[in-house]
Amino acid sequence: MMTVAAALCLMGCQQDAYDKGEGEYSLMRADLVTLHTDRDCYVDSVYHDDGYVLLANPQFTTQQLTTPDSLYRSLFYYELRADSTVRPISMTLIPTLRPKRAEQWKGGVPTDPVHFESGWTGRARRYLNCSVLLMTGQPETTDSVLKQKIGVALDSVSTSAASGITTAYLTFAHDQGGVPEYYSQRLRFSVPLSDLGADSVQLRIVTYGDTIVKTF
Repeated sequence: MMTVAAALCLMGCQQDAYDKGEGEYSLMRADLVTLHTDRDCYVDSVYHDDGYVLLANPQFTTQQLTTPDSLYRSLFYYELRADSTVRPISMTLIPTLRPKRAEQWKGGVPTDPVHFESGWTGRARRYLNCSVLLMTGQPETTDSVLKQKIGVALDSVSTSAASGITTAYLTFAHDQGGVPEYYSQRLRFSVPLSDLGADSVQLRIVTYGDTIVKTF
């Protein structure tokens, strides 16, 4: 499982506010994308979830981009030019959660509740993207380091005899880890779909009010 402390701290260059109207950031867009780094760890290409590729101009890097010729999921803020190049504005890395079969989880799949916000896939159907709210807070004592953990469990894959559609059944895994639940913090994550071998995905998420099942 991935520790949430790591997932929520993967921050790149950021812009907290932008001008309205015709200001510098008036044409800014924000999308979940896949960034490709070159041999010097600079982003040269941006793979949009709708299936097209954009070129970064200028190319850029941050302290979090440490692996050359690699792919990173990111919430990417940018300006799109007419020639299909992008001017980068800011970015935040997004954790990629690769499903692990449910029987491989020691002690079972943890399903501590979260608040579900949204889930979607791009037109290219490369990733399932979700946004949830984790409850968090500072413990009264600092004797030990408390961390939440997240992951995705693959419960099963089955094919309908009637339709021939193959569905992968997933569960969002969350271990509160003893972290106090004082306030909410948004977490976005992506699940790669290429390894599932399925036509559709059903995701189960335990929330504070109920168990939500979403089909994509």
